[in-house]
Amino acid sequence: MRIAITNDAHFNGGAVALMAWRFTRALIDAGHDATLITGQTDDALPNDIPVEPWRYPERKGDSPLALIRFYQKLRGNSGEAFGRWYSKGKADLWVALVIPSALGALDGGGRRVPLLYCCNSPWAMEWLAAWRAQNGGAEPQGLSRMLGVYPRRRAEREVVTRAKGWMALSQLQLDWFSAEHGDTRAIPKTVVPGAVDCSRHVPLTVEQWAVVRARYGIKEGERLLVCSRRLVPRTGVDLLLDALKLLGSEVKLVVTGDGPSRETLDVRSREIGLANRVTFTGFLQPDELRAVTASADLAVLPTRELEGFGLAAAEAMSCGTPVVSTSVGSLVDVVGGLDRTLLADAVSAESLAAAIKRGLSRAGDEHFRASCREYASKSFDWNVHKAAFVKLCETLSR
Repeated sequence: MRIAITNDAHFNGGAVALMAWRFTRALIDAGHDATLITGQTDDALPNDIPVEPWRYPERKGDSPLALIRFYQKLRGNSGEAFGRWYSKGKADLWVALVIPSALGALDGGGRRVPLLYCCNSPWAMEWLAAWRAQNGGAEPQGLSRMLGVYPRRRAEREVVTRAKGWMALSQLQLDWFSAEHGDTRAIPKTVVPGAVDCSRHVPLTVEQWAVVRARYGIKEGERLLVCSRRLVPRTGVDLLLDALKLLGSEVKLVVTGDGPSRETLDVRSREIGLANRVTFTGFLQPDELRAVTASADLAVLPTRELEGFGLAAAEAMSCGTPVVSTSVGSLVDVVGGLDRTLLADAVSAESLAAAIKRGLSRAGDEHFRASCREYASKSFDWNVHKAAFVKLCETLSR
């Protein structure tokens, strides 16, 4: 089969970029002709899979006009790249991960090729979550809602209702999309469980543990929390900063990942006296991300809303690192499936701090850390679940 995977942009360390690479690699390993079609940023593109790149446009401001121009350019560039791929031979299937580049793919020939859409979070729901976080929980009204919700919902509907099938990492994600887009009962929907490569996400030796922690300035007797997140309001890193303030000064935090909230979070950490306890790394290379995750006492996912799976939680547990999280979305199952005491009772700094204290009290127990690894290997190993993804692609291409 000849298959394309489409994504907006390749950012090293980004969860969607990792998913796009992983899907492409799985299809190639199964003997199919697969190509990743993705926007090119300053980050290096994967060199172990075929890539059809297009230039990811620069975003100049957040005004409605600037956003319209940005998405128009993105759609045009991605459409041209899909058209190049489409013109080179028979196309059997394409898999879309995000909406803006999928719209371009439709323009470039995607309407004539079966589509498998990978459901993450509905675009309008993501915008609403960001609005609420930035406006004290208030709902947008009038023109703000019209400009924020309806264009995103309409654009997403143009793509997903054309799909021959939907897939998601969790049933919750499929439920979100079904509620968002009306009667879609005719579209087959499949859960391919979220997963990690457990052969690569592994615990560190005692010597490696010490070296990595020293690299991040963690002294003997100090405790290390790691939080790997896209830095946007819904992922709740501000909540974690407030929780950290309630914990002892020996507890340090490394935040990996990037996003539009990074500068605001950095400023806030200094304003509340945490400058010497918090490190923002930006995106890390995969090997370094795995190392710092495995060296932590705990990983923390402080999500406020819209957590469809929680890949960082599965990655941490595969490394033998316990995870504490809020009780939001699929984290209830992913984290709570191991131990429900690792879940915060409420989405608040106080509840999160209490859950972190519970987690830290057990984080040094090697038997507990081994149980995290065992749980991840049984539940979230991509080397087990990738066969289901390949089979789904083969079925839909017929």
